[in-house]
Amino acid sequence: MSRHEPFVDIEKNRTERIRCKFREFEGGTFLDIRNWYLAETSDKWVPSRKGVCIPAGMTEDLIKALGRLVNEESTPWQDRNETFS
Repeated sequence: MSRHEPFVDIEKNRTERIRCKFREFEGGTFLDIRNWYLAETSDKWVPSRKGVCIPAGMTEDLIKALGRLVNEESTPWQDRNETFS
């Protein structure tokens, strides 16, 4: 029996969404950010291979990096290449 894992969905379109959730894997906790799609045969949401899993301990670093990226208005999006530590 699987336990319920809370998640947040961001709708991309009618048949795709980005699902964010924490999950356990091989003894570690990870933030899983993955593209999900509506299966044509079953009308159920299923995960795709498109996504990223990062260690849960890096969540705050990711939030800070995204905040810096979003708040930086002086440089076009495509020109922003920076390493965060």
